[in-house]
Amino acid sequence: MRPKDLSVLIKKSIEINENLLIVGPPGIGKTDLAVQSCNGYETIILHPVVHDPVNYTGFPFFENGKADFAPFGFLRRMIEAQKITVVIIDDLGQAASTVQAALMQIIY
Repeated sequence: MRPKDLSVLIKKSIEINENLLIVGPPGIGKTDLAVQSCNGYETIILHPVVHDPVNYTGFPFFENGKADFAPFGFLRRMIEAQKITVVIIDDLGQAASTVQAALMQIIY
């Protein structure tokens, strides 16, 4: 697919609130093109290859006899977003399988 066509597809996916998976060899500009296509939207870029799976649940706490997790960092930004926010998950396939599994909850 040509970069211009991919840019149009990314913008359309944002407009209709659909996930998009971009696959291709390293170094061809997938992430840069995605970031450029998200101009005007809040954008969060995740690099799961350097994350630990516990990052995706939040900070554990115990209150009123119940255990829960308080979201922090990018997870809090995603949950509390007041306008369209695009999340770019960069190089997911290079992350540890435990991180990929933890991210599936967010992706779905």
